[in-house]
Amino acid sequence: MDERIWPERDRPWQAAYLWGVTQPEVSAETIAARLDELLGAVLEAGVPAEELFGDPAALAADDVAELGTAEEVVRSSFGSGAKQTLLLTGVMLLVPILPLMIVLLISSGWEIELTARSLTFSGCLALLLASCAVIRALHDAGLPKGVGAMIAVAVALLVAAVAVAMTPDPLPRLARDVPTLFVGLGAAVPGAALLLTSFLLPEKPLREDWSEEQWVRRFRAALISRGLSRQQAAERVRELRAGRVAVDRSAFAEYGHPVAFARKMTEHAPAAKKRRWVVGGAAEVVVPALLLVFGAASTDMWWWMRLLIGGVGAVWLVLNARSVWGSRPWKAAE
Repeated sequence: MDERIWPERDRPWQAAYLWGVTQPEVSAETIAARLDELLGAVLEAGVPAEELFGDPAALAADDVAELGTAEEVVRSSFGSGAKQTLLLTGVMLLVPILPLMIVLLISSGWEIELTARSLTFSGCLALLLASCAVIRALHDAGLPKGVGAMIAVAVALLVAAVAVAMTPDPLPRLARDVPTLFVGLGAAVPGAALLLTSFLLPEKPLREDWSEEQWVRRFRAALISRGLSRQQAAERVRELRAGRVAVDRSAFAEYGHPVAFARKMTEHAPAAKKRRWVVGGAAEVVVPALLLVFGAASTDMWWWMRLLIGGVGAVWLVLNARSVWGSRPWKAAE
């Protein structure tokens, strides 16, 4: 047996520890080094890992607190660069393909008719999903102005999709007897292309070349994205600048990446936590609610399809509402 392989008796312990320690704030390299350190201790002591280290979940929680960094959370977030943004966009475009194929096969069989309305509606929905991915990326990057602009774009796309769906005229028929599987494969091409591109792009390290003004602007924007009001964010910036009057080091050298530092400052701020909960909860509830309304309002669809869409929206809405309520900031104080 390779001396660097975990003993058979300790593999369940190692799997439980790995499950607990795999968090966004701990890098894969750090986890690998820590596992190697633990394995070395186990092999040297010659006793089970449970006996040597105790509960794997407790040790994992301690290690996350010790080894995790806000910088790693930012680096691995969807806002860290094109790689992660393309990955998220590709996934969001691919997820609806299987339900779409099921609906098409049940409603139209192995061949369908393509109309300008169906293609326009599908295009609006695809762009809407892509805009939602970009909104998430801009939010994680700490760019609230970009988030606001993309929300306006998403709303416009949603209105356009609903308007197209409600149009009684199918518009010009483009093709008849098109194989349904061919349509599904075609719909999957954009998402698959984005995923492939994201896999080919190299990992991008966090930016380190910040001027003082650039750092402060990004820090202020990140504070707002993390839930502080503009007035509160401006006050934090004034406090930071007042404390750095006699400091020669740059803000980056002293505090690190501005978005990571903003996360540290707002992680446990009550007002920021409440605002993050409100905004995030609203997003989680609005999406399934729109699906429910769409299913109920689309009178030109088959009744069973309306029931399916509305049912999925209703179940999704209930599950998200329960999750949002369970994560309310004041829950621990009750």
